[in-house]
Amino acid sequence: MTTTYSEFYRDYSPVEGNDYLEEDNQKVAVESFLSPLADAKVGIFDFSILMIMWALCLICSVKNFGRAGGGIFFLLGLLLVLRRPSNCILLFLLLFFVPNDTLQLPIGPFRIVAAMGLAGYVIHGKWANLSGVFNKVFIWAAILVFYLPVTVILASNRDIALSYYLKYVEGLIALFLVFALIDSREQLGRALKWWVIVSALSLIVSLVHYGWGPNTFLGEIHLDPFAFQLLPNITTQVVIEGETISRIMWLGKDPNGHSTNLIFALGVSLALYSASQYRYKILWMIMALMIGAGILGTYSRTGLIVTFIVVSYFLLQRNIRAIFPLIFIVLGILAALIYIPALPLRIFSIESAWEAGASSRFPLWVESIKMWLKSPVIGMGLRAFSEEHYFVVHNSYLQILAEAGIIGAVLYGGIIVVVAKAMRRLKDMFLDKNAKDIVFAKAVMIGFWGMCLHIGAITYQDVKLFWMECGVCGLMYYLTRKEFYEQEAF
Repeated sequence: MTTTYSEFYRDYSPVEGNDYLEEDNQKVAVESFLSPLADAKVGIFDFSILMIMWALCLICSVKNFGRAGGGIFFLLGLLLVLRRPSNCILLFLLLFFVPNDTLQLPIGPFRIVAAMGLAGYVIHGKWANLSGVFNKVFIWAAILVFYLPVTVILASNRDIALSYYLKYVEGLIALFLVFALIDSREQLGRALKWWVIVSALSLIVSLVHYGWGPNTFLGEIHLDPFAFQLLPNITTQVVIEGETISRIMWLGKDPNGHSTNLIFALGVSLALYSASQYRYKILWMIMALMIGAGILGTYSRTGLIVTFIVVSYFLLQRNIRAIFPLIFIVLGILAALIYIPALPLRIFSIESAWEAGASSRFPLWVESIKMWLKSPVIGMGLRAFSEEHYFVVHNSYLQILAEAGIIGAVLYGGIIVVVAKAMRRLKDMFLDKNAKDIVFAKAVMIGFWGMCLHIGAITYQDVKLFWMECGVCGLMYYLTRKEFYEQEAF
């Protein structure tokens, strides 16, 4: 039987005329009633099916099984979503951290999973209650998506601009499904745990393809990209001091984008370490090390810098309690430096890369400001910078400023501001500032700010995962209010 907030709170008798004590009693009631996010369970059945689907994606990326792999993936995914609609979000996360082109699905995997999620949403009757969807995070994102067609019309190449715009539409769909399908803190905790697990497992996928090289089905696709109507291969090699080094990741994956996607998961893994029971701490620290190794394997210098910032800030937050994660992290870094000889060269080249930036990225940032000044309010149109300079800006915020103007930049940044305010309000709901959820939320926000910092050094053109991060951070506050104050707080 579920206990309501009012039933639980009646045991706390506030002193008449003392508003502060009454407020404290309310906070104590909330804290006592909370089941910490770190204690949520993915579930053996769902986890087993998800792991089968993960293994299926890995196997199909190595060997060609025709459309059989995609068919099995579809049936297993449908089973999961019809059983529990929030599993759609777990499937989205799976797609971001495995090669999914080799499933050979008739339409894009994201669209198929989104259709599954919408079907589960309707079948389970959740469509009748949209109050959980129309919160500030979603509204800001929706306004941006409805505004951007103006920039498509302004674009010099509307076909390319439209394809770029569709990524924002998909991002809004992903955000809608996050808010529509995750309607409890338990479901949110499940999603965050799977987020960490599948991110850590991406290291195994990377190692498999690093060892096999192009001698896989995925290699065949990217050696002959037009056979499967895919874009040409994004290089997985980097030149370090004149020597060509293979990145530890799979073909076709953008190294900067992949390292960016792992940053938030790193923060969540540290959050789970902080807030979990002692018997699980080693597990989550191992996951954090695997995610960190995945970032190192991309050889992305921006990724290395942001990872250092995220981990350092986490250790500072933990103070003396950080001694055990510090030992784990130091040992992990030493192992990486020993077994990946090219890594120290890449790390020590950051200073020279910064100096070289004066002749590459910094001028691009200057050019983006110049383009913005030509049309400061509505911008020059999506993809306008790439069309004119044949490069991206290497800064997501300046890119949107130049192409969508101050209106687009304010809307894009507004989503981040709303999330930050929501997480600040979450802390205010707790009397005990050392409560598990507060410790958890602080570490999650470290990962979120790391992601925001990372996209300031690259052009992050597909917002789906970033907006899902905004969504789950917002839900940490929204669902707490919903479940313990018996009112819709959206």
